[in-house]
Amino acid sequence: MKLSNYTYLNYKAKVIFAYNGFVGEDDWYEFVHFKAAGLQNQPAGFAGQFLYLNWSNDQNKNLVDIETYKILYDIDTQLGVEPTGQLHNCLQYCVRKDIFELTPLDEKIDFTIIGRDGGNIFDLCFAPALIKQPTSGDEVRAYESVNFHTRNNTHEEIQKFNNMFQRQIVESLELVSAIEDRFFKLIKAGEKYGYDTDAIIEKRDLVGSTVFETATLFSNKICNYILNRNIRVNNILVNFVYPVFNPYIVGTDNFEKMLKKGINPKVIPGEV
Repeated sequence: MKLSNYTYLNYKAKVIFAYNGFVGEDDWYEFVHFKAAGLQNQPAGFAGQFLYLNWSNDQNKNLVDIETYKILYDIDTQLGVEPTGQLHNCLQYCVRKDIFELTPLDEKIDFTIIGRDGGNIFDLCFAPALIKQPTSGDEVRAYESVNFHTRNNTHEEIQKFNNMFQRQIVESLELVSAIEDRFFKLIKAGEKYGYDTDAIIEKRDLVGSTVFETATLFSNKICNYILNRNIRVNNILVNFVYPVFNPYIVGTDNFEKMLKKGINPKVIPGEV
C-alpha cells in the first residue's frame, strides 16, 4: 500500500522527534493539529515545535541542530507553512542567526500578522528573552512578590527584584544584542516592502501592552528608536491600570521624551 505524501511527511517528522527523545506515547501531534490551531500562530508546524522543545533555560539559548531543523522546515513548507509562519517560529523560540536567515525577509512576509496573544511581529522579537524565568528559590520569590501593575510593593520587595533583574540583564547581554539585530532588520525589510512599521509597532496586544513596554525591560537602543519616532506609546492595560517602566533600561535621558508622549516616567512600582 502506497503512503500518501501527507502520511509520509508526518511519519518522517515523527521519526526525527522520536530519535531526539521528544515523542512519548501520548504527546504526538500530526500536522493537522497545527493547521487547526492556525499556521500564523506559534508553533507553526513541526519546525516550530522542534525549536520550542530545544530551548535550554539553563543555557538561555536554543540548542537545535541546524541540519535537523532544515529537514523539518522543508517538511512544513511542503505541508503548507508559508514563510511568515516559519519566521514566527524563529522569532518565538530562537535568536540564532543561522535559524533566522533561513527565511528571507522579502515580499512573501506578511509584516501585519498578529499572533495568538495579539502581539505583532516586533513583539515577537523579545519572545526568547521572556522564555527565561527565575529558577532559584530566592529569585522566584523576588519575581512573584512584585506586581508591576500596582504601586503597592514594599521597598524591600523592590530591592530584591531589582537585584535579581540586574543579574538577569547581565546574563542576557548576548541575547539582547541578537534581539536588537533582528528588530532593526525587520524594520528595514518592512519599510522596503511598503509597510508602515510605526503603525505596527504601536499596536497593542490582547492585554493592552505595547512593543515599547516590553522594550523597556531589555533594550535602551530600541526604546530610543521608538521614542524618536511618531509612535504612540502611552497605553492603559485591560485591567485599567497603567504600565510601569524600568529606569535602568529606559534611561533618565529619555524621561523628557516620555513626558512629551504622555507617559509619566516616574511611575515606578513601590513609590507613590
